[in-house]
Amino acid sequence: MAKTLHKPPGKKQQRSAQPLRKLWRSKVFWRVACAVLVVWAVAWGSSAWQTRAALRRKEREVLARRQKRRQQEEARQKKKVEKQEEAGASWAVHMSRGDAYAGDGEYDLAADAYREAIAIGPRLAPGYANLASVLLHLQRIDEAIAASEAAVATA
Repeated sequence: MAKTLHKPPGKKQQRSAQPLRKLWRSKVFWRVACAVLVVWAVAWGSSAWQTRAALRRKEREVLARRQKRRQQEEARQKKKVEKQEEAGASWAVHMSRGDAYAGDGEYDLAADAYREAIAIGPRLAPGYANLASVLLHLQRIDEAIAASEAAVATA
């Protein structure tokens, strides 16, 4: 009679790790596992490579757009600065001319020069202040007050 192992009541029988060890040690398992890994790596790698290439292309496009915007902004700034320098230079020229005329006592010519400076730089208070000063010398009180108020408003 064969001996049978009796399982005590209430206890579960433990599984044997023997079949897993056999599978783990078999050459077929490792060949199949390696084949699966190679297929997975090739499939993932090629799609990842395509994704990386697309990302690089997109990044180059974004950088090109940023560079183009930067160049356009620099060109706009340069034009703006040139325009301001041109306006500022001519404003300064008219202000200097008005100062020279006022220094020589030619108040009518000085008033005209200051008016031209105000036309170029209407937000610059010194033009209005100098015009008011010259108009006081010419006894044009109402115009001088208006020019003074404009100088205070722009300051």
